[in-house]
Amino acid sequence: MKKSNKQKAFTLAETLFTLAIVGVVAALTVPTLKQSADEATHVAAVKKAYAIAKEATTNLEQKEGDLSTWPWNNTTQMNKLYQSVMTTIGGDAWKAYQTFQIDGTNWSYIGPDSYFMTSDGMTWYVYNWNAGAKYGSGATVYGCIHVDTNGPKEPNALGVDVHAFTVSSDGVNPMGDGLHDQNKTWACTNYAIMHSKMPWLKGGDTNCYSYYEG
Repeated sequence: MKKSNKQKAFTLAETLFTLAIVGVVAALTVPTLKQSADEATHVAAVKKAYAIAKEATTNLEQKEGDLSTWPWNNTTQMNKLYQSVMTTIGGDAWKAYQTFQIDGTNWSYIGPDSYFMTSDGMTWYVYNWNAGAKYGSGATVYGCIHVDTNGPKEPNALGVDVHAFTVSSDGVNPMGDGLHDQNKTWACTNYAIMHSKMPWLKGGDTNCYSYYEG
């Protein structure tokens, strides 16, 4: 008796039904996967910026001496000092742009006359913030380093790609940590670095105050 080698093929209806299921699953999972990928990207970027800020400050101390003696009251001079130990891009490398709170409201206007850009595409601004203040850690805060981790590229949002670090007598620390400052507006920076996640990107509270741990 001859055996048949014929295999039953899928009908058109079965094929369409399978494709429909695949489409539904993709529609449900792709946005979640994208959110997770975006979160990982932004967390990695702020951690990189943190490492760069710490390295630049250390290098500057080796060059200029103890940071307590730096001209913190002269913003222009402070930015020039940091540029001297960072690889910067001059000229028309980027344009002025608006930044936002994570809820979408306007926060601040970034102008190329104030900020400088490094070769990795990050924009930076160093300024005097509560110079001489002491908080829970007992460290003296001299200034602040502001960064947009991807420059003019979106979302330009506080707590996502816009972050800040305090420069204190015990080094560089994430803004909003409750030890070197009590600035809840910047609590997202500390939270992202300490916990390696940004829950506000997935529909959490759209206010960094909610993530303050001081």
